[in-house]
Amino acid sequence: SIDELRTLAKKRVPKMFYDYVESGSWTEATFQANIADFKKIKFRQRVAVDISNRKTAVNILGKTSTMPCAIAPLGLLGMQHADGEIIAAKVAEDFGIPFTLSTMSICSIEEVAKKTNKPFWFQLYVMKDHDFAKRLVELGINKLAVAYAEEGIQLREQGIKTPIMVFYPQKNSISEVIGANLEPCIYSRELMNSFKLYLEAMAIKDYPIHIKYNTGLNRVGFPVIDVAWVLEKIDNPQFRLESVYSHLAISEEERPSAKCMLQIERFEEIKKIHIESVQTAPKFHLLNSSGVFNYPEYQYDAVRCGIAFHGYANKSEWDALLKPVAILKSKMPKEVEKKCMAELKKLKNMSPMSAEATVVRNYLDWMVD
Repeated sequence: SIDELRTLAKKRVPKMFYDYVESGSWTEATFQANIADFKKIKFRQRVAVDISNRKTAVNILGKTSTMPCAIAPLGLLGMQHADGEIIAAKVAEDFGIPFTLSTMSICSIEEVAKKTNKPFWFQLYVMKDHDFAKRLVELGINKLAVAYAEEGIQLREQGIKTPIMVFYPQKNSISEVIGANLEPCIYSRELMNSFKLYLEAMAIKDYPIHIKYNTGLNRVGFPVIDVAWVLEKIDNPQFRLESVYSHLAISEEERPSAKCMLQIERFEEIKKIHIESVQTAPKFHLLNSSGVFNYPEYQYDAVRCGIAFHGYANKSEWDALLKPVAILKSKMPKEVEKKCMAELKKLKNMSPMSAEATVVRNYLDWMVD
């Protein structure tokens, strides 16, 4: 049972490591609430029930999982056991369920990826580190993309003048987006109308925008049936259409993929209608890192390089063709290093550890055309 495992851990694990797992943040209000909520869940015993055809497999984010569950991000798991994140990821892979690597992991994304064969999830926290973006600009990246306006504003404050797309602008951030000269990706009727009204009120014309269509990923984006409405709205002096794009749901899936091909067919139709309806054709982009390799014939005018920048594209044969553009490292604070090294000496079979630590960068994408 979990209680038995807890007792064993308390005997075998250094006190600092045990206390880290057994406690919560601040007043532990959320920690205690979680315990109380889980105690309410009971498994009802049933007997003499035919389970010969019972299946637990489900589809999670386009992938089959043997059970409707995943391994949650466990901070500093590698502190509890040497290569803890790698071991957990391999177990999850063998069992057929998703594994989530914590932002505060001991093993890096690269280390886990080298020891596993399937893509895993990553818990991303946004960090205020802008050197990464500056390095991209130095390398010649001609357009950056961030998730929200706040990230783009911070880059502008650091002196970055490269065009910056904002993937998920919100209605309440329109003035900030325009004020920082960020390029919004518009994905709904409400957002389109809100931007139009603001630009008209401020007498701003020819402002760069991007349009996202939902061809099957089912996050955000105009439905395919809204193409005519979008074209009518962007035929307006306030807007200058820079690009039209969508996102493949499972670009790393083995070809032929019926779902990917359906999305590509829909995007091809959208592209055709846009070209026929505007005087100056915008750029079109569809592919992420995996898509660049799996569907090279559909790279269009640009691609969105994400993890490929770090030398990975979700398959070992693709990874072998890539090289990381930069290696990003940071030194542990001396007091943290001393405490960690002291505790690690108490453990057996612990891999050697240096004072270097992986630093997670803020969410950032970039365009290459």
